[in-house]
Amino acid sequence: MGISQVSVIKRFVCKHCGHGPETHLLVAHDSRYEVWHCNVPASFGSAACLCSAWEPIVLRVECQHAAEHGAGICLYCGFNGDTLHRAGAKDDAEKLRMDLLPPIAIQELARVLTYGARKYLPNGWRSVDDADKRYTAALLRHLMAAMRGERIDPESGLTHLSHVLCNAVFLVELDGGSQ
Repeated sequence: MGISQVSVIKRFVCKHCGHGPETHLLVAHDSRYEVWHCNVPASFGSAACLCSAWEPIVLRVECQHAAEHGAGICLYCGFNGDTLHRAGAKDDAEKLRMDLLPPIAIQELARVLTYGARKYLPNGWRSVDDADKRYTAALLRHLMAAMRGERIDPESGLTHLSHVLCNAVFLVELDGGSQ
């Protein structure tokens, strides 16, 4: 079931008072701006609304079958047109916050992965026998070295904690993660 065509029904409203153009009167303009006044009593007082304050709002989103079924879920394409968003809205509140990833740690992870790809094969870690036991052991070896105060792994020249991170990532990946 896929949505083949969707129409976005928009209108413009004043950012100051929230009313549409039908309630506004153009009172002055030149080449740079227009000044509008809202005619709805007590909506914005006697001050004028600038035309630069107009913003599009989405009234509704319809699939190509809307004339046949009206509002609700389309039985043809599965589209649910209950979406009402202001222009520029992004519905990502429940999505993973990838912007929270720590860049230095991710870069260190890439350094260890690059070292491993050169020493063995790219993504060769995925086919290691007894991977859970071996990566747990490697993680603990690097962690113990770091706890003893040894910052840099003498073989790779990278930090032991970067190797700990990489081994932990391998274990999470091999386990399948939370989902």
